Parts: sequence; C-alpha cells; structure tokens
Amino acid sequence: MERDFLDDLVFFSGAGFLTGAFVGGATAVMDCLRFGDASDTLKLRINQILNMAGHRGRKAGASLGTVGFVYASLHNGLVCARGRDDPASFIAATAGTGAIFRSAAGIRPASVAGASGGLIAAAILVGREFLINPKS
Repeated sequence: MERDFLDDLVFFSGAGFLTGAFVGGATAVMDCLRFGDASDTLKLRINQILNMAGHRGRKAGASLGTVGFVYASLHNGLVCARGRDDPASFIAATAGTGAIFRSAAGIRPASVAGASGGLIAAAILVGREFLINPKS
C-alpha cells in the first residue's frame, strides 16, 4: 500500500499537537501545584491551574504540531524527489526540520538544531537496527 502525503501530514501534525498539549499542560499543573501560594483558596488554585495548563498546553502543542507538519512535508518531498523511502530521507528530513524550526534564532542555533536532529535520527536508526537484528 502506498503512503499518502495528506495522511502523513495529518498524523504528524495531530500527534505533535496532542503530545505537546498533554506534556505542556501536565508540566503546568505540576508547576502550579509545586510553586503555588499556600494561602490561596481552592477556587483560586483551580483557576490558576486551568489557566496555566491551557496556556502552556496550547503553546507546546502548536510548536510540536508545527514540527510535525514541517517534518512530514520535508520527508514526503524528499521521498517524491528521490523516488525511494530510505534512511537517508529520514535523516535529511529530521535535520532539515530542526534547522527550519530554529531558523528564526539565527544561523548558529539553526545549524546546531539541524545537526542535532540528524544525529538523533541516525541514533534512532542504529538503535532500531540493534533492537530488530541483535548480533549474537
């Protein structure tokens, strides 16, 4: 079965948004519980938790959803241009996603993010290879 570009976009964008929203909201709840003022009423405390979780969840969700969208676009573009889906496409798309995502911060942060993305992708591929085909 052939992969569909729109399916990848929807999956990676949606999964990124939901993951970011959940993690961002959870960290906000933990921070509010840990650093909240003990003299606050229960109603005020709940309001603070809901506001902070909504704010951080939306922000983290939008960031990770954007990362997922950029990755899916780059990966599918590389697969279409090269005519094959191989580890090089995965590594290049991941490195490109990191560089694009941090490009607003300047050349150096974009380069570091791109290199980090490529190294993480390569580590994932190597780790997956050792897990699937362990050498005895």
